[in-house]
Amino acid sequence: MRMQHALFLTALCFLPAQASAQDIPPRELLDKIITQLPPPLPPAKISFRPQPGASTDDTCRMQNFEMVLEREDAGSPNKYSVLLNRQPDGALAAPRQLLAVITRLAVDADGSERAYHPEDPYGQGVCERRMDAGGKVKLRGVCALDSFNPSGIRVFLEDKRARLVDPNKPPKEGIPDLADAWKDVWPLIRDHELKSYDLKSVAANAPGGYNMFYWKERKLTVLTKRAIIPSTSDGYPCVRGAESRHPGYFVAATALTRPGAVRADGCEPSSFIDASEVPFFVLPGGDFGHIEIGDIVIGHFKTPGEEHIAFGIAGDAGPIEQFGEGSIAFHQALRGKAGDPVMNVLDVNALDIDGDFLKKENATLAILVLGGTKKRLGGNYSRENIERIGREELAGWNGGGEKLTQRLNACVAKAKPAQ
Repeated sequence: MRMQHALFLTALCFLPAQASAQDIPPRELLDKIITQLPPPLPPAKISFRPQPGASTDDTCRMQNFEMVLEREDAGSPNKYSVLLNRQPDGALAAPRQLLAVITRLAVDADGSERAYHPEDPYGQGVCERRMDAGGKVKLRGVCALDSFNPSGIRVFLEDKRARLVDPNKPPKEGIPDLADAWKDVWPLIRDHELKSYDLKSVAANAPGGYNMFYWKERKLTVLTKRAIIPSTSDGYPCVRGAESRHPGYFVAATALTRPGAVRADGCEPSSFIDASEVPFFVLPGGDFGHIEIGDIVIGHFKTPGEEHIAFGIAGDAGPIEQFGEGSIAFHQALRGKAGDPVMNVLDVNALDIDGDFLKKENATLAILVLGGTKKRLGGNYSRENIERIGREELAGWNGGGEKLTQRLNACVAKAKPAQ
């Protein structure tokens, strides 16, 4: 009995200073939860291999390369056909300009003031649109632009991870319903009735970047990922307040930031780039060569009857398994739908561009990245400034031709699809 008592006291010594056995899951349960979290991704290694017949014509003036993205111990590399500005013979390619013809562009809602809402885990709420006294549109209700799936929120009932249950399909046996569990636990987190702990401070073998909450009576554990939903200085999810047009929504982060006011709780809601307002592209793997997050990105969508240009920026780093994603505003500009209302995740998904859509429209979709242009924006990522600088940069890249997209169209005609 004395030995058991001594072991119990020893275990308590390894808990954080303010933690108690009531506030965190038992160690054996915590270990089972940790095994279900994705391990941290090593940095992407990005290289370029020249392809046979590398040079294009004198109008395009670019070279054919294969872009190779790989991570250590992550299986086969991902490869994409791209065009680069002409590279010195025999030297490692360090592109300043990159063009890719792509067959898929997914929509990214991160950074939006309405990306995630604690009362709309499915992102399918519907709001009522109203005009205020100043003639601006106001939304009444809750209508998030994305579901909890990409939010980094994880809920476990004992060691079983809860999932969003498709209401149109029969529930899978043994998988808890995330929406039901979240509805019960969120008020306790919101009102700070459950303590917040940095997961790694409780379990050294856990991946970093998570805050943890434990509801002992229900054996329910909640994890939030700070890289997606930032936290307050005391570890609770940042929620937009009176400073926002849309109070009550979670703050959603982007890799690219700008100076923003810091609230008393440590949150900086205005420092992230709003996907519904700012056209941006997500670079696969992040920075490479002379190209970095914050540079000008130009999207080009062309059918036999119309041509649309989206002036944007590289606003985030993304997975290497697909050649980029675009913000809501970027997609709208590409599709000629700028300013159209977007209510929830169903409207967001309707903007998605895939191979079937391009084939139906007999369209091409290309992305041009102009490295070294971030400094020209001067930290001003407003839509107006991005378009002004982007238009000037495209005109210079085009060589002053009569048609702004003359060189762009010549390169699209020579490029192989990246995916």
